Amino acid sequence: MFFESVELTAIYYLVSSYALVLYHDIQGGGSSTNSGIAQLFTLSEGRLALIQTIRWDTDVTRSESNPKLYSLDAATNNLVIRSSHYIPGDAHCCISAVDVVTFAWKDTHFEKIAVDTELSEEGKRQGKALR
Repeated sequence: MFFESVELTAIYYLVSSYALVLYHDIQGGGSSTNSGIAQLFTLSEGRLALIQTIRWDTDVTRSESNPKLYSLDAATNNLVIRSSHYIPGDAHCCISAVDVVTFAWKDTHFEKIAVDTELSEEGKRQGKALR
């Protein structure tokens, strides 16, 4: 049996005719996935066009004290996401680290400018180390 749930999280209207639409996608079957999805759209010549899709694993946020999937700075339009980062030996349920990925707004799209990896709450509890 397969299960999927897609939840609209937010819509942000950026400069000019751009909109950032954020979703949370959960799929289950033999195993499960939790994904964050950010899609950037523009309106051009009366037509809506998908310009960019950013997808990330949100399994780690289920157990974190701060379960926010993303943040968007309204002044700069910089997008920050928190994505699961598996360390060797991690079970699917117990992810030891998280990647904090920053995307900067570059006129017509988002550009990845930084990736910082930090231990998750689970990783800290288990005494794991980043290498």
